[in-house]
Amino acid sequence: MPNQTHPSKETIEAVAQMQQQCIEAYLTVTASLRAGISEAEIANTIIEELRGRGVSRFWYDIPVVVLIGPVRFMQMVEPDYAIKNPSAEVHLQEGLPLFIDIHPQHASGQWGNFAATSLFEPQDQESVSFLKLMQQIQGEGIAALMSDMTGAEVAQWFQQRFQAEQIELVDVRGNFGHNMLQGPKVDTNGKDKRSFLDEHTQTPIGGYIWGIEPGGIRKRGSGDFLIARFEDCVYVPPEEGSPVLLGRQEPVPVTQK
Repeated sequence: MPNQTHPSKETIEAVAQMQQQCIEAYLTVTASLRAGISEAEIANTIIEELRGRGVSRFWYDIPVVVLIGPVRFMQMVEPDYAIKNPSAEVHLQEGLPLFIDIHPQHASGQWGNFAATSLFEPQDQESVSFLKLMQQIQGEGIAALMSDMTGAEVAQWFQQRFQAEQIELVDVRGNFGHNMLQGPKVDTNGKDKRSFLDEHTQTPIGGYIWGIEPGGIRKRGSGDFLIARFEDCVYVPPEEGSPVLLGRQEPVPVTQK
């Protein structure tokens, strides 16, 4: 990647630690969900859980994104960050999908990123099956990563998988992930520093840490649609070698009581 060095062993370990802290906070908060809780309350509780685990810095404009329901999920494609801020007016109800995206930053300045979608007291099996399918696609895509693949080739892999399953990509920049950097999100000119896994990135992914986050929707005959997005950080060795999933050993639950 331009202007980026390969991460040290210490950096990789720091990201793995942050990812685990995010997962622990996520599991703790989602295990105690109740009908009527707002997006803002969920986000604030996660931030408190992270603070108790030593995480108090965040690199993204919104430290913890919380979106309840498919309409709110679709607002991720909007460039206006204010729209995507956790709302005190949007409340969790039975059967609704809940998307949570956490953006921790290590004391060294290194970024982490964890996201997951779940259903609160699911009302139909189709919605559950779609979440499991999206988890599966993300896992298969991570396993398929190779050091000599370009960002465009990674995006093509996911796009083909999406098309085979009749899934439409949902992302403000039309990508399936981005590299994990250090410091501010933007450079001195105010430009986003990230390299994205999209059709335009022709450099190899080997030697860097990536957030792999395929997010999409599948339309249903009733006129509504299913949603899902999951994100994990992965280290891709600079030469031959398997990608290393950082912080997570098994998939998080896709349903919440």
